[in-house]
Amino acid sequence: MDSRLEFNTNYFSVAYTPYYVVADTNVTNPAFPEVSMYLATKNELRVSSGWKLGRFWSFGGGVAYDKIRYAQPNFSIFDLATAKPNQLIKFQNKYSLKADLGLSFWGQDYRGAIPNITFQAKNLMSAYKLNSHSEASVNLLEPFALFETHYMTTLSYNITSKFGTFKPGIHGYYDENLSFYNNYYVLGLGYDLGKFGTTVEGGPYKRSMGLFFNSSRVDMGVIYVQDKELGAIQDSYSQSVYITSVFRL
Repeated sequence: MDSRLEFNTNYFSVAYTPYYVVADTNVTNPAFPEVSMYLATKNELRVSSGWKLGRFWSFGGGVAYDKIRYAQPNFSIFDLATAKPNQLIKFQNKYSLKADLGLSFWGQDYRGAIPNITFQAKNLMSAYKLNSHSEASVNLLEPFALFETHYMTTLSYNITSKFGTFKPGIHGYYDENLSFYNNYYVLGLGYDLGKFGTTVEGGPYKRSMGLFFNSSRVDMGVIYVQDKELGAIQDSYSQSVYITSVFRL
C-alpha cells in the first residue's frame, strides 16, 4: 500500500510519502508449521531536480529523509501458545538521509540506431541493509530493490509511426555491489498517441499496465501493478492500483 503527495515546478519537485506499507507472510512445514513474516512501514520526504547536459546527456538527483519501521519474525505456530505476539514480532527503526542519482544518454538524438541508456543509483547511504543470511534461508523473508541501496539500468527506444510512438525498453536491477539480482528484469512497451498513452510491463517478479491522458492543464493516469517483492519465494503477487494527477497552474 502506497500513498504520495507531490509538488512539481519547472526546476524541482517535492514529494511526501505519509503511508507506505509492505506485509508478507509465508507458512512452511505443515506437520510442524513455521511462520515467516516481513512487515514494514515507511515515511519519506524527498526533494529532486534534473538538468540537461548538452544535446545528448541529462542528469538528475534527489535527497530524501525517511523512517523505516520493520520486523522479520520467524517462529513456530506453537510458540503462540507460550508467547504474546509482541514478544515474537519485534520492530526496528531505521532513519536515513539518502540520495538518488541518475544519468541518461539520449542515443537516438546522437545517432538513430543507438538506444537511450539510463543508469540510476537508488537509496545511496541508506541505513537499511539486506540481511546477509536472507539468500541462505528460505524462512527469512525480505524484499529487495526496495529500501536498500541498489542500482538500475534502462535501455529504451522510440519508434515513431503514423499510428503513434512505440517505446520498447528493458530494466535491469543490481545490488549495492553491482551484482545482478537473480532474474530481476522487466520488459516494457509504451504507446504514445499525443493526448493518450498506455504502458505494459512484465518480468518474473513484476507486471503492470497503465493508461494516461494528457492535456495542457491536467495529466491523469491509472496504473495497475502486480509485484513479488520477495522474489521467487513469494507464491502470489501483491496487487496495487495507483492514480496519478498533475494540475498545471
